[in-house]
Amino acid sequence: MQAFIPTLRAQWLGQHLRELREQRGLTLKLVAEHLNRHLSALGRYESAEWPIPRTDVVNLMELYGIHDTATRDRLLRVAENVWRTHRWCLAPSDNLDASFIDLSWLADRAERLCLFHPGMVPKPLQLPEYHEPVARYTHPSGQRTEAMEQYRELQGALVGTDTKIQAVVDESALHRTIGGVDVLRAQLAHLRDLQQRGQAEIRVLPADVALHPGLSGPFWLFELPQPYAPVGYQDGLAGACYVEMPQVERFVDTYRQLADAAMGLFESVGLIEKRIAELT
Repeated sequence: MQAFIPTLRAQWLGQHLRELREQRGLTLKLVAEHLNRHLSALGRYESAEWPIPRTDVVNLMELYGIHDTATRDRLLRVAENVWRTHRWCLAPSDNLDASFIDLSWLADRAERLCLFHPGMVPKPLQLPEYHEPVARYTHPSGQRTEAMEQYRELQGALVGTDTKIQAVVDESALHRTIGGVDVLRAQLAHLRDLQQRGQAEIRVLPADVALHPGLSGPFWLFELPQPYAPVGYQDGLAGACYVEMPQVERFVDTYRQLADAAMGLFESVGLIEKRIAELT
């Protein structure tokens, strides 16, 4: 039998079912007895080490009192696809439970978060006053409030986390005055401070690197603890896309090449400080 890869769908489903169980004050032992499963099997379902059968998901929804049709359909749809890897794309109109498809959860769970954007500071490193005009220009009016809320949740998840953050920032981002000169200066000072406090490793990709693999667009790479595989993330006009094995290997290779082409940490912070001085 082929070994099961703890997919993103399996991780999200396991977390959601665990939260439902805990909210109802039920123990693993009690629920395992209800399913006629071994205690360790239920634990492996919730940790995504094993794929949970659809029939068990149905029984758990009955036990947990989940009767809302939309919620049941979402859970069953994911349960039926826990084996799927490759990619999971969500259109902006998809109405999925925020606790289920959650960047903040991934960021908090990751051992390392690697970021690249070819034209601006990556979102997890953005100040609120820098992010607000970005959200205003890149989201339809009806989605801006949700975009700002997602940004705040992401920032909250990264505060005090053990997740190591690495970023390759294109040199053009040091010159693009998003929000105005004062906002850009504050944003660059924020990058410098993150670097100097050891809260992030930031490398600048020089403008004279004309061709590089990051030209295909911005992306995030979540490196998760074993036994979970890395997850790539991209967000564009068509919506968000989560990429798993084996395609995520391209994200891993691309970030490695970008980091190799970028300046070193000391040289990068020096260039950032020089640009701050020019804006003062």
